[in-house]
Amino acid sequence: MATPREANDRRGAVGALLDAGTAATVYSPTQFDRQRPSSKPTYRKRQIILDHRTDTTLQELTDSLRRVTGTRLTTSHAVRAMLRMIEPALPRLSMARAPVEATFLPNNAARFADERIRFEDALKGLIGEAVRTLS
Repeated sequence: MATPREANDRRGAVGALLDAGTAATVYSPTQFDRQRPSSKPTYRKRQIILDHRTDTTLQELTDSLRRVTGTRLTTSHAVRAMLRMIEPALPRLSMARAPVEATFLPNNAARFADERIRFEDALKGLIGEAVRTLS
């Protein structure tokens, strides 16, 4: 049988969550939230799933840039450079009309590879057209 607790007893975890005073300290702005914006860049780690073909392409891109620049740049450098290259085309891309092939998101499972390739080729066309309009 549960025993009643005195007012000065420590509360359990659930009791602490339901206590308004505890909630106010947990949900109040922290020092981190009050910090001034920094000019230092913030980085976000992203994970992507690539098939063999696109993985090979990404590796070849990175290797080519390493050879051309003579540096040990990372795949992240190469991807960030590609994104900066297409950044000016994003307003145009957002106004583009998607082809029918790009209006149905296929499953990533291997058995849907043909549908996924058609979908990604349609996206490639959209992105390519937006980038070509910059020239």
